[in-house]
Amino acid sequence: MSYSSAFTDVMNFFNEMIKLAYVEYNKSFSKSLELEKKADKSFVTQFDKKINTLLSHYAAGKGFKIISKEGQHLRKVVKSGSYITINPIDGTRGYIKHINTFKCNPKIYNKKLLGPLADHCLLLGIVKHSQPLYACCYNYVTDENIFLDGIMKRIVFEGKRIRSLLTAKNACYTGTRTNDNITREILADKNITQIMLSPFGLRALLVQIGNHENAITVHHAQQTGLWDVLPACVASKITGGTILDDTGHKVILNKYIMLPGKGATSIKGKKFIGSIKNILRQKAL
Repeated sequence: MSYSSAFTDVMNFFNEMIKLAYVEYNKSFSKSLELEKKADKSFVTQFDKKINTLLSHYAAGKGFKIISKEGQHLRKVVKSGSYITINPIDGTRGYIKHINTFKCNPKIYNKKLLGPLADHCLLLGIVKHSQPLYACCYNYVTDENIFLDGIMKRIVFEGKRIRSLLTAKNACYTGTRTNDNITREILADKNITQIMLSPFGLRALLVQIGNHENAITVHHAQQTGLWDVLPACVASKITGGTILDDTGHKVILNKYIMLPGKGATSIKGKKFIGSIKNILRQKAL
């Protein structure tokens, strides 16, 4: 099988998972959300869990080992170096806001009405021999789909691309909970364009594939799992960017499930890489 046909098969596989996820996701507009607060103060709903379970069963049926946000976190799976990551809803706060806004009157549902800070996505990534090979990011709000081929270094877009590629020579992506000294120091530079977009996994990905010479997003609001950064890791193989854990080291895909420290950083270009690594390593001491 050629690499080209292999990627086509992977895209078809991802598309089937997207269809399964969206059917379950769409049910949430007619039902009440059951909210739980996790130890890291993030929220999870019954639909996060249902989508996670549905996709995990489907992927397992295709022979994949699973590392999923709402599933069992088995160290032996990640140590095997070959698995799929699943984040059923990256940006749960935006998801909750959308459901609470539109569930009473679905006819007024406008996919752009609440803006990018309320976007939320399905994130999927495939690791083999401890290398990030393929990934997918499906935006539930805009219906955009981004497929990533880390082997042949290709990006395939499906959908209207409402918010997929933003242009700024030097960009710093921030979310609703971005509140750290590194970001404040970066944004003090008037040559840096701030782009606000809430879900970290999506921000980390767009840092890599956006039309930027240099870009960065820093996430220190909560601990980060491999399911958050896998699409960005695949994208970094295409763009030459870097994904760092909270200690300033590159993310390792066969050692841990939750990244060391509290958060992660996605960087593209040379402008930020040296200073950020030094700051993160000093912070971790």
